Amino acid sequence: MKRGARNHEGNRHGIGSPVRGQPRRPLLAFAAAILSGLPVNAVAFEAYYTRLDSESEGEIGKYADLVVSLGRTKRLEFCRANGYLPQWRTAGGVHQVESLFGREDGDPNRFYSHVRLLEDGPDRIVVHWRHFKDITPVAKANGELDSLNPRGITGVVHETFTIHPDGAVEREVRDAADTRYEDWIDPRLITRQSLGLTASGIEHGPVKPGQKPPFLPRPPCAGSPVKPRGGPAAPAHHWDFDDGMKPHGDKVRESASAADCEITGLMTRFKKGVSGTALALDGYYTGVSMESKPATHDAVTVEAWIALDAYPYNIAPLVHHSRGFGKQGWYLGLDAYGHPLVTVAGHTVKAKAAVLPLYQWRHLCATVGDGWIRLYLDGEELAADAFEGALTSPSTPLLLGRNNEPERCTDAVRGPLRNLGFVYGIQGLLDEVSVYREALAADQVKQSYDALRPADRRSDLAKGVLPGEAGAARRFGATYKTLPFSDVWDPLWRDLPGSEIVVKFDSNPCSVVYWRGTNLAPNWVTDNNRWMADQSSENGGKHGCSEHMADKQLRHCHARIIENTPARVLIHWRYPCVDVSYQNLNPGAWTDEYHTIYPDGTGVRQVVWNSPGGPPGFQDIQFLTNPGETALDVMNLQAMTVGNLGGDIRELTWGPEKRVPGNPLEDACFEVLNSKSEHKVFAMFQGGFIKPWGAGEHSKHTPDPFAGPWNHWPMHLVPSDGRFAVATDRVTHFALGANDAATKFGSLVLYGFTRQPAARLVPLARSWCRPPEITALAGCEASAFHKPSRAFPIVAGKEAMSVRIKATGENPIANLCFTIRNWGHRGAAKLETIGAVAKDVRQGTIVDTDGTRTMILWAELDSTTPVDVLISGAAPSADYVARPGPARVPSK
Repeated sequence: MKRGARNHEGNRHGIGSPVRGQPRRPLLAFAAAILSGLPVNAVAFEAYYTRLDSESEGEIGKYADLVVSLGRTKRLEFCRANGYLPQWRTAGGVHQVESLFGREDGDPNRFYSHVRLLEDGPDRIVVHWRHFKDITPVAKANGELDSLNPRGITGVVHETFTIHPDGAVEREVRDAADTRYEDWIDPRLITRQSLGLTASGIEHGPVKPGQKPPFLPRPPCAGSPVKPRGGPAAPAHHWDFDDGMKPHGDKVRESASAADCEITGLMTRFKKGVSGTALALDGYYTGVSMESKPATHDAVTVEAWIALDAYPYNIAPLVHHSRGFGKQGWYLGLDAYGHPLVTVAGHTVKAKAAVLPLYQWRHLCATVGDGWIRLYLDGEELAADAFEGALTSPSTPLLLGRNNEPERCTDAVRGPLRNLGFVYGIQGLLDEVSVYREALAADQVKQSYDALRPADRRSDLAKGVLPGEAGAARRFGATYKTLPFSDVWDPLWRDLPGSEIVVKFDSNPCSVVYWRGTNLAPNWVTDNNRWMADQSSENGGKHGCSEHMADKQLRHCHARIIENTPARVLIHWRYPCVDVSYQNLNPGAWTDEYHTIYPDGTGVRQVVWNSPGGPPGFQDIQFLTNPGETALDVMNLQAMTVGNLGGDIRELTWGPEKRVPGNPLEDACFEVLNSKSEHKVFAMFQGGFIKPWGAGEHSKHTPDPFAGPWNHWPMHLVPSDGRFAVATDRVTHFALGANDAATKFGSLVLYGFTRQPAARLVPLARSWCRPPEITALAGCEASAFHKPSRAFPIVAGKEAMSVRIKATGENPIANLCFTIRNWGHRGAAKLETIGAVAKDVRQGTIVDTDGTRTMILWAELDSTTPVDVLISGAAPSADYVARPGPARVPSK
């Protein structure tokens, strides 16, 4: 008789409570629970996910609602049917928590709403409710194909409820309306209210409203040493952006006229510039606007210092006073490939041989006059052309850093319906912008450049890095986290701290990361931060692929920790199939995914398509690159190794001439992805049909042979369902291959990390695809192996129970998990094995969807011969009635 070498104990949702013993309850208590409508074995102060509305259509998922139990006859319910506005249920009736926004139902389909359990401890439970108070402006913008309307971000409301065992509740509300990021993170925004949950109802305390934004002045930031500008002439307009060095508002001073010019967008952020501070631009919303009158001029000079963070999606301005991107007026900027340009009255001069570098300060200048347009970079003339037209400015504001009209991105994979126009701008830092009413001579341009030329050209914006959190953890588990990327991307969002999820392992230095930049999809991240991001359910819409990638503003996708014990983690990821217009959002086209992750670094993905039609394809292996990387920095040309259950292994190699290999093993059901890392990601399926692809969809700007790379996703807001990468300036993704037959075999994938040769994965693949049989020997009922969770379900009937796993070479055991329902208490289990050694045993109890306790028991154990497992420590209820499930094998 063998016992595990280690035994890790824990309980609940990961949000983490200590293990607490609980005595058996008398039958009188069970009777009281039944009469109250609560399940037997329901705990006194606990929270759990469930589905309260059993009559609803199937698109809501099995964890749609959340219940907080405060004793046997009282519970606080966050119900989808109510839009998640909480209700207090007691023996005397149901009582509604008051809405603070005076609306009956602003989101009838719950497209924008969800709840999360953030903390579940013995002293307090914290629930997060995310919703939109009014979706009308967003729906109107969708109808106008304005899918990047900022209200899709600032329309959100976050409410948290901190609940105590005595019924005291603290409510905090953050309303993102009219906020910049600096307002959003300010505690003065928070509205507070205290509630009391009593046997007779709810005692609503007074509402203490938060202050209205903006919260001015903004605090100053450090700048570079301020240099005397000097210069050859007095400009008609000048912005030095040194406003950031002192307490400031959301405007910048134009020094020639002393006009205060509005900073548009979702943030006001300054960084070190070439002199003093510079304005940070996010590439989408941030710019500067100055009211101007139409005028005709004989000559003009425009100059600016720029430190690019990425190349724009199409032509974008440093500064312009124009319509039609310079068809009327003048426009100084650059194109999508980093080439400087100036357009005056429709006449464009472009420096095609020059490319602005990233993360470095450069001076760009254009002069118009004396019959010429001249373009300068760092004081040197790059290009020139004769110009005889009129220089007339339109009746539009003079703008810095952002366009005033929509345009489509360049390098679209597909047609214009799938590639919508949008208003965008420069991503980076802008400093020392001047406009002159004369054409400066070449030596004057050089003088202006020399006056502010920095000794250190490096941008104060750090290059973004994918937040993979590589490195081994002290313990296995999931954590709600905030994952920063960059100083200009992070302020776009209006999320609470801890809106992303990281799953870490103590057995390897890898991670599973649910990051907002990938729409909270799971990313399997290796030891050196190589990200594998698989696809999602995908169908078609008028405006392109309808998938998780198209939710550009993260209005709908969300991920939640359902279970978090030492034995396993369960994550629920929910998303709609919607295209980049958001116009085809509908209740049926949603997917619920359940990711069951184990301490050995493996996890099963179950994809549940909630529509009467057949499930769409969801699987396509994709890797991400960091800024500055190519696909060949991430992946070897021998990129994939495939294998079948018979042990046949084949290596697949991509060729330098964009050649994609075929797969000679049609029944291959697993693949190892050969990234340039010590640990490799693998994927397993319940059937064959792994097909590499990509020969027909490849960027002409990159040297690798893989499909893509594309940069419409991840993290980028460009409303396109496909844009080829033009450089290594942005995070990109590229693809290797897909198993489109996965939907025929249960829509399941088993992922994991390995350092071993592919052949060593055959036993694991067999154990999951052809699992051994189980027989209940005593004290329990046992069900056949459940592939979506990679576990054997058991229902406890007695304190001690035993089962036999009939392992063979063709049906082996490759680590064991039992889910033991009717466990009855928080107490620990004792596990013993006969026939094989359990090297490690981990366990934890959860509150299941029916409000009763389930034990999760995981053992590191491999065997090709039968194994008897003896489990004791349960406190089962004789009155327990399990929900309908798979056929059970009764104990003898």
